Amino acid sequence: MAYVSLESSSGQGDNSFSYKDTLIDKMYIDPLRQLIVRERKHTVQVVVDSLRSQETAVVRLRYGMDDRVVNIPMLKLAGN
Repeated sequence: MAYVSLESSSGQGDNSFSYKDTLIDKMYIDPLRQLIVRERKHTVQVVVDSLRSQETAVVRLRYGMDDRVVNIPMLKLAGN
């Protein structure tokens, strides 16, 4: 088995490139994208927290926003 340095180049002249430029890091998270996602989550959290408690519970359960146990008061049914 022969090893090849990631710094070594392939191609010739203007068409040359290093192997590390062609590899994709699947674990890489773009910092700008990470910031945007965090800010969006924060904005949604602020909006949901501004709702009444029952509305907050409905939205959280409907959209699976967290796995906290939500205390939903039982509604009185007509005739009971």
